Amino acid sequence: METEKKESEEEEDQSAGAAKEEMPRSMEPVCTTLQRQILHCYRENRDQTLHCSDLAKDYMQCIHTVKKNLLVNSG
Repeated sequence: METEKKESEEEEDQSAGAAKEEMPRSMEPVCTTLQRQILHCYRENRDQTLHCSDLAKDYMQCIHTVKKNLLVNSG
């Protein structure tokens, strides 16, 4: 029973180590200006969120561009 406990603890330690290696080095907020603008727009237009569709489109494009740049620069 003690052996099983040690093996389980070792597996958990290995899993935690692997997870740390897979995590990005830094996670900085991206597209924050657009994020603030769209959240404000949604708050101001709760019943007419389609008024915010252009901002939402711009925000999604910003996120897509950031992801694309990360993939290009990391490979």
